[in-house]
Order: sequence, then structure tokens, then C-alpha cells
Amino acid sequence: MSITIPTSVGETYVAEAGSGRPILVLHGGLGLDHGYLRPTFDALAASHRVVYLDFVGNGRSDRALDYAAIHDNTIWVRQVDEVIEAMGLENPVILGHSYGGYVALEYALTPSGAGRPMILVSTAPKLDHTDVVAENAARRGTPEQVDAVRVRLARAQADDDEWADLWRTLLPLYFHAPTAELVARASEGTHFSAEAFNTAHLRALRAYDVSGRLGEITGDTLVVSGDDDWILPLELCSQRLAAGIPGAALAVLPECGHFPFIERPEPFLTVVRDWLERH
Repeated sequence: MSITIPTSVGETYVAEAGSGRPILVLHGGLGLDHGYLRPTFDALAASHRVVYLDFVGNGRSDRALDYAAIHDNTIWVRQVDEVIEAMGLENPVILGHSYGGYVALEYALTPSGAGRPMILVSTAPKLDHTDVVAENAARRGTPEQVDAVRVRLARAQADDDEWADLWRTLLPLYFHAPTAELVARASEGTHFSAEAFNTAHLRALRAYDVSGRLGEITGDTLVVSGDDDWILPLELCSQRLAAGIPGAALAVLPECGHFPFIERPEPFLTVVRDWLERH
């Protein structure tokens, strides 16, 4: 089932499956949509109401935005709050992957988000390790991928097709053991948005840093990471989150990159289901 919800920041495309306690799933990118999450997270619909949104500017949500006016993640944090209210989601678990985790963390530091349980997958409290990312790309990437990281990833994408080509070029780096099937599962059917990528990565992320406020987060939190994430490495990102958020649990999946739910879906789901049963 899918619907469009009006919010103060734009029309929001929402899809859902199942019934029970709600889990609001926030996608990464930005410049992508929620589709790559569904093959794994729909499995939780047997016991939960799993709700996905496309952030405004992304996917099938409103793209008629004043992108130049966006300088931080406020617009997407507000969108999360208004979707929860409009859909009547009672005590939802907020699940954010990658950039979705950045939005989830900032939402957790608002009055509306305080105390809500979170599952943070392959995400970070701030981004201060571009040198490590470049080193990882040089160590494991092809010459084309190294160039993409050093040059193409740091500049504005001209249009959706250029962004889609860059994403598909880089995707193998995101897996511990990339295969054509895994890469396809992370990209097939994606609605790309170059404007969202440019806005998020070239402006909004410059203002993102919750590292000094992790101790203020009061909701139960599960942090999940692969042990081989080239862009948000375990030691610099997920371990920081788990150490800084009071009472947070950390689950590390071996031989996984940035998409542990694609690379090892069953072990990933076991970890998540176990945590949900206890919280």
C-alpha cells in the first residue's frame, strides 16, 4: 500500500506493509528513494507495521523545492515529525540507514523525537574522515572508482542520469564481497535525484554534527554496522555512536559492508528481531 501525505515541507510518498507496532524506515543517499530497503525490511511486516517514506526532493515525494534554501537537515527532520503525526504512528521505532540515520539522530534531539527508540544502520555522528574514505577507495577500488571518489563525488551532479551513473560506479565499494546480484539489489528501480544529492552532500552535511550531543539521547538504541564499511567505517562511526548514546547496543556483522541487510539479510534480521522483542 502506498499513499501521498501533505506536509509543510512538501507532498510525501509513503509505502507500508504489515500491522502492529510501527517502524518508520528512513532511506539513505540522499538522492535515492526507499526501494532498496524493502526486500529485507518487508520481512518485519509479519509482526510490525513497516512504514517507508521518500524524503522530499527524493524518490516519488515532492521535488518542487527551493533547494538553494536548504543548508541543513531541518526540512527532513520536520518531515519525519509530520509524517508520524499525520499517520498516527504511536511510539514508532525510528530506523535510519546511512543518511537516514543522520536525520534520525537529529530527530531524536528534538522535543518530538526525544525518547523514541531507534535502530541506526551504517551511519555516523559526524563526517570528519574524508581522508580515510579516499584511502579506502584507493586501496580497494578500480582507477575509475578512485577518480569517482576524488573528483566526481565532490562536485555537483548535472542531472539525474549523471548521478545514477556515479552511484552505480561506486556501488561495488559498498560491499565486502560485491557481486552483480548484490549491486543490482541496491540500485534496480531507484528514482534518482541529483538535486537532492547536491543539496545534501554539498551543503546540508556541512552543518551535520551530533557528536557532542549523543549523551542527550534518551531512547533505546540499537546500532548496527558491517565490519567492512569503506565510507562509514565501524571504528570511526558506529562505535562512536554506541559509546556516546547512553545504553546503546552495538551489533557488528562480519564480512559486511555498508548494506549489511542486503549482504547478509538473515543474520541482520535476527539481530533486529531480537532487539525489537526486548524493547
